Amino acid sequence: MANFDIHDHLLGLVALGGATLLAAWLPSISKRLRISSTVILLFIGFAIHQLGVPLSWPDPFWPNSWTMMFTEAVVIISLMSAGLKVGRSYQAKHWLGPFRMLAITMPLCIIAGVLLGHYLIGLPIETAVLLGAVLAPTDPVMASEVQIDPDDHAARDYDPIRFTLTGEASLNDGLAYPFTWLAVLLAQAGGVWGEIDWVSWTLDKLLLKIIVGLVLGALGGYAIGKLIEKLPDWLGIKTRDGFVAFSATFFIYAATELLNGYGFLAVFVAGLAIRYVEEGYVGEEFKFRLHDFVAEIERLLLAIFLVLFGGSIFHGLVAGLKWEAWAFAVLFIFGVRPLAGYLGLLGTPLNTRQRWGTAFLGIRGIGSLFYLSWALLQTDFPATALIYQTLGAVILLSLASHGLSARSILDWANPDQVGHNDYEVDGHR
Repeated sequence: MANFDIHDHLLGLVALGGATLLAAWLPSISKRLRISSTVILLFIGFAIHQLGVPLSWPDPFWPNSWTMMFTEAVVIISLMSAGLKVGRSYQAKHWLGPFRMLAITMPLCIIAGVLLGHYLIGLPIETAVLLGAVLAPTDPVMASEVQIDPDDHAARDYDPIRFTLTGEASLNDGLAYPFTWLAVLLAQAGGVWGEIDWVSWTLDKLLLKIIVGLVLGALGGYAIGKLIEKLPDWLGIKTRDGFVAFSATFFIYAATELLNGYGFLAVFVAGLAIRYVEEGYVGEEFKFRLHDFVAEIERLLLAIFLVLFGGSIFHGLVAGLKWEAWAFAVLFIFGVRPLAGYLGLLGTPLNTRQRWGTAFLGIRGIGSLFYLSWALLQTDFPATALIYQTLGAVILLSLASHGLSARSILDWANPDQVGHNDYEVDGHR
């Protein structure tokens, strides 16, 4: 405690408090400027650290345990928010796009990430597999501004790009886990593919954990939805508190992980299940309160993350990064993801513009940092500093390119919905 500086502590609180206060008006500001609020927050992070505000966390590599816990919280809250956005009136055919992105686009991105990481950057094979795995998922937090509107009319005004991105970003965060596990097993085996227990990985990491996550998420969300609906009738007690969804997020996530399932999948499915149980009380009003509460928490944590990430960039996260790593970032954001996304969407009802628009908007961000920090806490990997720097470059490029272009791309890909593409982040137009 002798090294604690109360003055620096208060300066840090002033900076974070001011930045998050400004974030309350950013959706309206970014709508006028037609750029994502994430870009503005990133520059605020640059400015805060340029002014010398003593925020020590982003200096420039974050401790893996801190990174994992913070990003874990942001991602699961975002997944609950996404689940609560999807009403029960969406039809099975609407899910064709997200499922094809999971089955085709995601594996293609993993393979391309491994090959580029190994042959272009020169990463050892186990580290290249880790890089491909953590970059596979579209980030549900960063992509929240291009997701669907949670209002009742959203299902009737079906937007194929927004719905596909919502479903993809929400489901592939859980499905990246088996491949991150594969990288961990490779590192533990010293990069020797033949020493991996493939039967155990397939049955446990790939199948069992996914099934457990889906089942527990559905059961947990359905039970919570029923309690909200039926307790007023059964016992005469009810709640109007939006933090029910916030608390359910952590309870279902942690319980699923303890029971050998993937908590990310469980949380999203729980949000879907809560929305599915709509019999009056939840269906009329309370569902919006649940969503809006977790959406506000999500925006608050995102603002803090972006300020800190901006500080990491300023303090040298990507300083001295060789050109091969920057080439990797450019190829992945502008080549691999758009092409893999377009191929995945062939055979869906989306037209050519909608396919390219959806394929390009595969935003990378907080989820990738979670998986990387989680993996590095499981075992040692060679070239960890390089993979952190490369991931930082990919996220920075994604934030800049997608943040500046997303609204224009939505208008180009959905010309019939120009004027309806600027949803407010809290879910209401």
